[in-house]
Amino acid sequence: MLKLSVRNLFAHKIRFVMTSFAVVLGVSFVVGSLVVTDTVRKSFDTLFAEINQGIDLEVRSESAFADDPGEGDREPIPADLVDAIAAVDGVAIVEGGLSSLAQPIAPDGDPVTTTGAPLIGTTWGDNDELYPVTLESGRKPGIGEIGLDQDTFEQYDFELGQPVDVLLPNGTRTFTLVDTAKFGEANSLAGARLTLFEPSEAQQLFDRDGLWDVIDIAIEADADLAAVQAAVAELLPEGVEVVTGETVVQEGSDAIGEFATVFGNILLGFAAVSLFVSAFYIYNTFSIILGQRVRELGLMRALGANASQIRRTVILEAVLVGVLSSAIGIGAGMLVALGLRGLLNAGGFGLPADALVLEPSTVIAAVVVGIGVTVAASVLPARKAAKVTPIEALRDGVSGSTGSRRTRLAVGAVMGGLGAVLLGFGLFAADGGSQLLLGLAGGAVLVFLGIANLSPLFAGPVVRFLGAPVAKVFGEAGKLARENATRNPLRTASTASALVIGLALVTMALVVGNSVKASFTAAIEQAVDADFVISEPSFNGFSPTLAEELQATGDFSAVSGVRGGPFRFEGNVRSVTAVGPEAGDLVDIDLLEGRSVDRLGPDEILLFEDPARDLGLSPGDTVEVEFSRTGTKTLTVAGIYGDASFAGNYLISNDGWNANFTDKLDNLVFAKAADGVTPEQAAASVASITEAFPQVDVEDRSEFLASQQSQLDQILITVNVLLLLAVVIAVLGIANTLALSVFERTRELGLLRAVGMSRRQTRRMIRWEAAIVSLFGAVLGVVVGVAFGLAASTALPDSFLDRIDIPTGSLVWLVLLAVIAGLLAAMLPARRASRLDVLQAIATE
Repeated sequence: MLKLSVRNLFAHKIRFVMTSFAVVLGVSFVVGSLVVTDTVRKSFDTLFAEINQGIDLEVRSESAFADDPGEGDREPIPADLVDAIAAVDGVAIVEGGLSSLAQPIAPDGDPVTTTGAPLIGTTWGDNDELYPVTLESGRKPGIGEIGLDQDTFEQYDFELGQPVDVLLPNGTRTFTLVDTAKFGEANSLAGARLTLFEPSEAQQLFDRDGLWDVIDIAIEADADLAAVQAAVAELLPEGVEVVTGETVVQEGSDAIGEFATVFGNILLGFAAVSLFVSAFYIYNTFSIILGQRVRELGLMRALGANASQIRRTVILEAVLVGVLSSAIGIGAGMLVALGLRGLLNAGGFGLPADALVLEPSTVIAAVVVGIGVTVAASVLPARKAAKVTPIEALRDGVSGSTGSRRTRLAVGAVMGGLGAVLLGFGLFAADGGSQLLLGLAGGAVLVFLGIANLSPLFAGPVVRFLGAPVAKVFGEAGKLARENATRNPLRTASTASALVIGLALVTMALVVGNSVKASFTAAIEQAVDADFVISEPSFNGFSPTLAEELQATGDFSAVSGVRGGPFRFEGNVRSVTAVGPEAGDLVDIDLLEGRSVDRLGPDEILLFEDPARDLGLSPGDTVEVEFSRTGTKTLTVAGIYGDASFAGNYLISNDGWNANFTDKLDNLVFAKAADGVTPEQAAASVASITEAFPQVDVEDRSEFLASQQSQLDQILITVNVLLLLAVVIAVLGIANTLALSVFERTRELGLLRAVGMSRRQTRRMIRWEAAIVSLFGAVLGVVVGVAFGLAASTALPDSFLDRIDIPTGSLVWLVLLAVIAGLLAAMLPARRASRLDVLQAIATE
């Protein structure tokens, strides 16, 4: 049976290729997602290892987030510890270091930027063993001098010896550029920018006189690490710790590992959608092929093969398709990974150009997925083929069992009902995490399977209705196209099922995305009352002196810096927002009870109504929170507010921020013109102040709203582009089905040509059949997607989404594009049908 399966596959090479293509697409996306995730993780592991190369021990302040070191910041430590540590037996080298924000201005006057990676200003001392950088050109920086990493130097056309302005937390300073440095073996900073300073000057520039962020230690070759660590620990004051270099590397790797895992899971989610759609494609292909092979299989039964052997033959063919497709999919997945890495680097991620990471687990996953999906999709067609008796198979017109209408109705109703229950549980009852994923994923799969089982029951009349205009406009070719799509509702529904899934998901994303966008836009428009919003595109923050200088002009009635960072609340790390006392005149948080922002003290906090309600808190109550720098603090709940679109769930004052965070930079500045100051005067005043801050963007209120909408649009576009891969697979499935149906209807097409149908009419008939099937799938997909979108939107909290926006125009275009895609998919099958030899076609059995 194995030999027969192999021979049958290679005897129909085109059919084999068309069946394999869907598996290759699905597997390649899975492989690409896993490879990129592993490559990102390895790149950052290498980065952290290189940062700490040569460092055996590190002295630093303790963090309240000891179990979550990737969050928060730490207090600086006394610099005089260096001398004490140097006297410890076994210590070979000891040196203090620090880092902060430093943003060079390029020769063209624009600041060096990133897309979220840090702009790091750090020290470069005398002991090269402790530093991950090596000199490429020039010499180490002294007082009044800086060095740059090699990539920044080359990308922005800097020259050695030139003066360079550098934006620092406390203003702008001019330095002489004296060197370039290579970072580690791969010279990769993962998108970050590095500015190097002489250590003692860095202490002054970053407000660290007599302080270091860390003290790095290298021990003697024959020294015992644990003994040296214990001896150093005895010298340290309370709140300061000494950890191994391996611990620091592991903490960094764990922190980025969480990001890489989330990032990889998102990509794998889209890959799973593609695989699910591919499964319908493969199932449909096997069903059609086995329907065409009923006579062949009947002869095998007549010669002695039993039903079990027939099933095994079909499943063996599926295994062979899965194995070969998985192998090809792994290679294609590496190409997908290259493309994804290119997109990440274009976005400023800065991954090295080293070889991609293909782990054995990825290869195993590709093979399991490829074979598993193919075999699973072939089981039902194999069972149907095995149920046909030899006598039935040898009669003309038998195409295989399709199951009773009653059974299909029962199975479809049960699946759809269970899916709806699971979706409802996931949307409205699940607590989150695995329950949410199980409810949503399992429910969606069952609903789609239910629709796939039920759709043949109504496909005939719906397709007849949708195809009526085609039959009327395109004459006999149009009538035959409609009849071809109508006479086999099971095939029409199966062909369209993959398209239904793809378009349903795209439609759901559009409905939810547009509803979120409409809600967010309305909330921001209502909440933000500032005339100007100042931000920094690299998300690295900027000096609070900007807000101070704006306020000092007298042209503004209210100015407030806005900051954001992590703190721990109720056992979990949350995001807290901090604002100045004048923020109450700039944003409306819909204060429900308690004191407003302008009266918020450094030991007080405002809560959004959802967490306040969940915890039973009201104004006057106290809560315990943890800051990474200062540890546990007791804050008084000053008030409860009802609009979290700007502030999030937790709001403190900038005074409270300064008392508990090391970083004092603003992320945003809101400003409102004073009475009597014209918009032109206010804009001129903002321009004159921000001239010294070239890294910031200035937007008026309308521009700020537009930019927020643009960011949401970019997210929606990214999601829909990834989902459209499933639609592409579905369109290929239509092309595959038509090509197979042309082969199946060879004799019928020959007879039509014999009685006068022209080649042009034949092509038109096939094309419009594809258009009708695509229209059926598109309409059903959009209807299902709108239902899913409405359910998801209803389940989201009102604080996040308070209005529904169905993008009717976009959905109409989606249906039209699906029809056009169907027409394009039918071009090759239509061309083949029109070129059949009439006499040979009539003689075909």
